[in-house]
Amino acid sequence: MIDAHAARPKRAAIGAPFAACLACVRLGWRETWDQKLALAGAFLTYALIVSVWASLWRLVPDATLARLALGYEQVVWYFALTEVIAFSLGHCYRQIQDEIQAGGVAAFLVRPVGYVPLTAAQELGHMAAKIVLIGVPGCVLAFALTGSVPFGPALLLPLAALLVCGGAIFLVLQIMIGLTTAWVGTARPQFFIVQKCVFVLGGLIVPLSAYPDLLQRIAWLTPFPATLYAPASLALDPGAAHVGGMLCLQAFWLAVGAAGLAGLSAAFERRLTTKGEA
Repeated sequence: MIDAHAARPKRAAIGAPFAACLACVRLGWRETWDQKLALAGAFLTYALIVSVWASLWRLVPDATLARLALGYEQVVWYFALTEVIAFSLGHCYRQIQDEIQAGGVAAFLVRPVGYVPLTAAQELGHMAAKIVLIGVPGCVLAFALTGSVPFGPALLLPLAALLVCGGAIFLVLQIMIGLTTAWVGTARPQFFIVQKCVFVLGGLIVPLSAYPDLLQRIAWLTPFPATLYAPASLALDPGAAHVGGMLCLQAFWLAVGAAGLAGLSAAFERRLTTKGEA
């Protein structure tokens, strides 16, 4: 028989890291909600970009969009949703880079929960709050521009899940980029390369379905479509089969990303232990 008193510390030891990460998520959420002026500025920039592109799409002949099996309302909603993710993620790689360069990371090595999980949790809180604060009025803006909604209320929860998962995959990429500072001294070049890959191969402006066949095949071999195209594609195909497929795609890349981040985090800690910080 298991001693209840002996089992309780074990459960506490298991629950403590989860509680710490959850606290960091809440902290990130509160920090974002407190930045009202910054959020207002971000949304105004978002609204300007979406409105400008909506005006440009209006100039495209309907026949041209029809050849791509797209409609004006679809491309406006698609772009509005991809921009929600683009605006919801800051540049956390830069914070990680600066902390490594300043020598502020080594102290985390002796704590029960490491630097990477706590940083990821806090940034997840930031991202989730921005998705809400930009995404909700962003959908209102898309409706105002098009006069329609391409999916029903039943898809609001799957859409929210797709947006959060898409942002989480991009967040994992940023954290991994930031950690490379321990080896190469700076993360900026790597970020710019990955960011452009996300924008192009993720389908930031134009849906992947409108890409040339070769570029489509290349894109689907990468995690980038899971970041932007997967959630925004609900504006193109709100069918249950498509939604389920996009969720499975994101689940796969989240698992791959989590495994890669865990391996890189372990290597990062070994690097700090043996070589010191940058």
